[in-house]
Amino acid sequence: MTVVWSNLAKDAVGLTLFILWLTLPPLYVATLGRRYVRQCQESATAAAWALDELRTKSDPSAPPGKHHREETP
Repeated sequence: MTVVWSNLAKDAVGLTLFILWLTLPPLYVATLGRRYVRQCQESATAAAWALDELRTKSDPSAPPGKHHREETP
């Protein structure tokens, strides 16, 4: 049995199902993308905090938030 979307789109229910079928995947991907971005931001914040803590423990006189390597001449 072959289902053809043009035959299903002749009535309102078929058209609704077709539109739903078209819109659900992009909405799902957008939702997953937002969740992924939020998790990455939280991880980056935690990593920056941990780096600041480590630098403070190793050199208490270093200013917090300094995230670059000092080059030695």
